[in-house]
Amino acid sequence: MFLYQRPMIVILFFLIFFTAGSAGDPLPSWNETPVKQRILAFVASVTNMASPQFVPRSQRIAAFDLDGTVILEKPDAAGVAFRKNLEEACRSFHGSNRGDEANDPCRNVLVNLTVQEYETKVVDFFENTPHPVYQVPYNRLFYAPMLELIDLLQNNLFQVYICSGSDVDFLHPISTCYLGLPKHRMIGSGWNYELHGAGLKRVEPAFTDNLGKHKVLNIHRSTGHAPILAVGNSDGDLEMMTYSHGRTGPTLQLLVVHDDALREYSYREGAEHVIAAAERNNWAQISMKTDFKNIFQPGVKR
Repeated sequence: MFLYQRPMIVILFFLIFFTAGSAGDPLPSWNETPVKQRILAFVASVTNMASPQFVPRSQRIAAFDLDGTVILEKPDAAGVAFRKNLEEACRSFHGSNRGDEANDPCRNVLVNLTVQEYETKVVDFFENTPHPVYQVPYNRLFYAPMLELIDLLQNNLFQVYICSGSDVDFLHPISTCYLGLPKHRMIGSGWNYELHGAGLKRVEPAFTDNLGKHKVLNIHRSTGHAPILAVGNSDGDLEMMTYSHGRTGPTLQLLVVHDDALREYSYREGAEHVIAAAERNNWAQISMKTDFKNIFQPGVKR
């Protein structure tokens, strides 16, 4: 049983919500601010066949970054914390008998595992590893407002993708266990594999990144369309958000701004360029302090 339970939001078609006004609030963890209203108005306009802004389902693509956008990324991104956790466990097991650096069995703990073994370790990490500050497992550190937004979009027949610099095999179990998204909607950094029985084993050379312009290229390869909605928080998302902004037709770009030192963290390092672009292009800037009524699920506090 997973410790993290996604909120069960029952939503009628969003058009009915807007015309009847009685289906309830699909974004209850958001404050009533202009950003929330802009999101709701955008979703209503692109899903209403009578609207000049209507977008067909096949082009209704939404792309979300992961770390710092959908889940906490401090003091380390979840993928980095996962690797460190595996390294710590490995060194604890081998003790002082690890040999020299070249023969250190803990030198690269992310390779020579089958994909199934790796995914099992990812889920175990999310279920059982406490965050060093919040002291709850990582599966409780997804941002509640973003999970609600993903639900809202899916209920309005958007194709929601996670486009992250994280390892794609790290993303796959997250998608099905915690985000309610199919694995093929995960776009991440890649690894090389070799056949291992009926499955695959992760081998070196391992890494091709999915940051910056590579996010754009991989979104195109996966969808064939520029996203009509892009959500990010750092300079690594700038090209993805610019790609969305340049699409012909209605678009919305959402930039998560970390400005709540009391409930989360306050920082702009690594986001200077994307913040400047948001100001130039009138992208919606989501203030965690102002726009989020709740950042996490109940009971999660610093």
